[in-house]
Amino acid sequence: MDKKLAKMINSDLKAAYTGEDNVTLSQAIARLCAEFYDPRMVFDNDKGSYTEENIHKWEQMFFLQNIANHLWAKMYDTRMDKKGYVKGVAIKLDRATQHLKNVTAKHDGTEISLNAIDQANDWQDRLQDKLAIYEEQYHMFADMMEVATGMAHKPYQPWTTAIDEAPAASSDKEDALAAKLAEKGIDLKPTSVANTDGVETQEVA
Repeated sequence: MDKKLAKMINSDLKAAYTGEDNVTLSQAIARLCAEFYDPRMVFDNDKGSYTEENIHKWEQMFFLQNIANHLWAKMYDTRMDKKGYVKGVAIKLDRATQHLKNVTAKHDGTEISLNAIDQANDWQDRLQDKLAIYEEQYHMFADMMEVATGMAHKPYQPWTTAIDEAPAASSDKEDALAAKLAEKGIDLKPTSVANTDGVETQEVA
């Protein structure tokens, strides 16, 4: 990227961050949709007449659909990440709310107890704010897709499809293979599984 383009993009970002450009979320998405809009007159065999149609309607639909699916997953994905934390913010929020209730119920008047409650409350607040952002963005993209393409968004939820996990390796086989590799100067590190419910340890969201 050349310096002139970087400067222009940085200027646009600052204007958006500060609200100087005064562009609404709906207007911003509509502008993106315009990149996939090229109306042409197409003959409709059923009506027997020409009608205006966007020749990039499928590209436009897939663009909006993919972003809406991503936002939906950010909210409701029940799968775990590599660190053992649940992915969906709505699921994290439910657990964080329950955790806040639990630590509040155990309050014993000590400074340690108050700190635990304060930390749990702060984490729950941050998740609430994040979920609100995702919800607003999801509904705007989904609604824009329906208006622009005439097709309602149906969230894609791959986490609802049962997938058989690969069977864990035998510890004996792992030890034997580790010994063979050690002779070649190769270290076979044991696998580890995170022991967390995604609430007690507040991961970087």
